[in-house]
Amino acid sequence: MTTHPSPRRRPWLWLPTLTGVLALALASGLGRAPESVAAGAVHAAPTGAVAQGEDNFPVYLPFIRTITTTPVNLRNGSFEAGGWYTDYSHNGSQWPVGWTFYATENGVVMPIPTKHQEGHIIPAIAGGYGEYVHRPAKTLPKGEYPGTPRALIIDGWTTYKAFSAAIPQALRLSQVLTGTPGALMRVTGYILGETYDTPGNGNAALEDDHWVASVQLGAAADTRPYVVMITHLDVPGNVRHWNKFVVEAVIPPNGQLLLQVIAQQNWAGRTDFFIDAFSAVQIQ
Repeated sequence: MTTHPSPRRRPWLWLPTLTGVLALALASGLGRAPESVAAGAVHAAPTGAVAQGEDNFPVYLPFIRTITTTPVNLRNGSFEAGGWYTDYSHNGSQWPVGWTFYATENGVVMPIPTKHQEGHIIPAIAGGYGEYVHRPAKTLPKGEYPGTPRALIIDGWTTYKAFSAAIPQALRLSQVLTGTPGALMRVTGYILGETYDTPGNGNAALEDDHWVASVQLGAAADTRPYVVMITHLDVPGNVRHWNKFVVEAVIPPNGQLLLQVIAQQNWAGRTDFFIDAFSAVQIQ
């Protein structure tokens, strides 16, 4: 009797059958679109994705936030307003409209309470009032008019000047600004300091804080001493050392922030400050 191997032992017998089945399957799928497309069905891609294909790649678009900038009620930031009060009992000092005026009496500690002296820190004591006045363009030489290389006016036709020819003194101008609680407030302004003083007692240079200027908004402050301010040229086309001050703070729940502008001469001699072009915005 002849015996035959079982199909399990002769796998090559199945190859023609399998090959035929695969050929039929491929032939039926070629030449026609997938069923959903051939039937006219359209499937939307998931939100935020681009349909994938041979020539498609994922595209991720950035989240764009709209930032709104709104002017804040800073009054008389360029000192153009007339009708100021003149204090004839204190060198004819002029108090700018919209600002709270403070200047140091003789013997009081100045707003920035310490200063440097030959490597030591000592109290900054005022020698009395300086002089504080508006300087319209018509009172300046034409070479210091707005737009000239040595201009003392940044915005408009008036600048505010604080100076003393003999004593340490300080000026502080302030006003309360209001805005939306939780928003960011930004104040920008310009201060120029100039001195005719020269080092004494054999020193090679003036003290680093021969003078100090500071712009403060709530608890935030931009404070600069003499040695920093004389390195700035922040007004394009102007050769004087104008400093652009920028300070930011979050508006508290009561909606109010105190703005303070300080110009302080720490030593006897001649120092001139010019203050101009203050503005404020709220950012959301």
